[in-house]
Amino acid sequence: MHKVFLVDTATGPRLERRTALGTSRGMATTTPDLRLRAPVRKGQDSKPTSNGHSQELSQEKIDGIDPFTYYPPFTACQKLITFFNLLWLAPIRFVLFVAPSVILGSVMCLLGLVGDHYDINDPKPLSKWGSFVHQRINPFIARWFLLGFGFNWISVSGAPAPSTEAPIFVVAPHTSMLDVFVLMIFGVPTFVARGESQHVPFFGTIIKKSVRAIFVYREDPESRAKSAVELQRRVNDKRLWPNVLICPEGTTTNKKVMLKFKLGAFLPKLPVQPILINFKNKLDTTSWGGDGIDWFGTLLFTGCQFHNPLEIEFLPVYCPSQAEKDDCRLYADNVQRVMSRRVQLPIGNQAVEDLMLMRHAKSAGLPFSKGMVVYFTANQKTGLKLKEMKRYLTRFAVIDRDKDGYITANDLATFLKVPKDACLQAVFDNCKKTAAGGRVMFVDYLCGLIKVSSDLLGNQQFLQEMFTFFDSNDDGRVSLDDVTRALSTQTLPEANGTPPNMDIDDFKIFLCARPEYVVLFHEHQNVRKSPVHSNGRVPIQNGNNVNGSYLSNSKQTVSTLLPNNVTPVVVSS
Repeated sequence: MHKVFLVDTATGPRLERRTALGTSRGMATTTPDLRLRAPVRKGQDSKPTSNGHSQELSQEKIDGIDPFTYYPPFTACQKLITFFNLLWLAPIRFVLFVAPSVILGSVMCLLGLVGDHYDINDPKPLSKWGSFVHQRINPFIARWFLLGFGFNWISVSGAPAPSTEAPIFVVAPHTSMLDVFVLMIFGVPTFVARGESQHVPFFGTIIKKSVRAIFVYREDPESRAKSAVELQRRVNDKRLWPNVLICPEGTTTNKKVMLKFKLGAFLPKLPVQPILINFKNKLDTTSWGGDGIDWFGTLLFTGCQFHNPLEIEFLPVYCPSQAEKDDCRLYADNVQRVMSRRVQLPIGNQAVEDLMLMRHAKSAGLPFSKGMVVYFTANQKTGLKLKEMKRYLTRFAVIDRDKDGYITANDLATFLKVPKDACLQAVFDNCKKTAAGGRVMFVDYLCGLIKVSSDLLGNQQFLQEMFTFFDSNDDGRVSLDDVTRALSTQTLPEANGTPPNMDIDDFKIFLCARPEYVVLFHEHQNVRKSPVHSNGRVPIQNGNNVNGSYLSNSKQTVSTLLPNNVTPVVVSS
């Protein structure tokens, strides 16, 4: 069985020695305390309970945490101190440390390219001169840069492994935009960066040609596949590349929960070295999420603090077992559990896709936090990818009339322009199985109604029944006229791009973008087939159906399905 040995540098006496520019390295003066930890196998409980950290919370509560919203909790006194430091301390640090290090570092990166040929289609490691600049000169410049933000002393445990032992550095928790600069004091690694970074004037060129980062557009599957191939090529290249730095969470968070690791760093099935970065400042100004303080505020407020303690811990190289090589998800989860225990941070099922959905929700007029669906869990339940979830989020935003992030049965009835009868209530009940107070959030809408609609459309018999119903002239095609007559409307504004005459496959695509009508049709069919309607008559009370609108078998009365206009929202499939 594969075992993982972790050196616990927190126990036993330790000698601290100061190195250049205030970096301390921990050296054990006695035999180190080795704690044997076997990786957790599939099916075992993923929440450690014996180490006293915050994963004593239930997984449901952990998954309910918003990891992307952060505003520094300034007290009145801290606001006053920060204001005065902004007037004198921040300018001094900028002039003495930040500006000179940025200028000198940029110049050295460009000088490191002298005599080096960069081929965008076949990147090669830097020349010996370029490697010397990155591994011997730029670390001092990076340390000088960090002094400009109050990192006067940095405590370091362990040491970075050479790329021959661990070609990949796995860094977590990823909470600050300064993480990369922090690790540059040990030598400039190559790293995986957002594709947008290469288009930043001047600095994008440095990242591309000097650092030779691997760029990935996170919402583009083709780009993700290309970056995975490039990573595989580099770590298996006989030429000596520097370590590849990867933050498997995929984005920065607010230190409340560790995002589920992505698999990119573990797909090569090679040893990795976990690295923990822990900003210990009393007033947390380094965290940067998707909402709240922006990147400029993060840097500005951090530079206004007198001292920001920082701890870096290089854990022993993690060599995967055969079981982990065969299952990269198991490999990623086991490495994450080791890192989670060390920093006492719970592991959630949230992912960077949640941040993208939350930003999409904000752009659609909804509260930022209401876009979170706990992506890994929602993906497993529905099978939907990010692009499809965004489409449904746009539709949800239209249903939500008051834009508070919740919908009610009245919102749904207004959106569909149908009476709030038993059938409509049954449609809404598919959403609120996990909702509280009769109001439905987007995650309930997604894992409820969308899931039911998807399952129904996956039933070929049901799809054929619905297709036959809409095919009013029995020609084996459903036209837009057929649909508008069935929905009792003269126009269908949301049918842009729809083929004028749909076969059953086109019709399925058409319905996938309109899940409410699929479930509503199903509920009407249930009403029609129920015993109370076996005589073909509908119980009437005060002029309305008691159990909802009744769907007749007759093509001539097809309009009884939806008596009013269809919603005008545009949702392309």
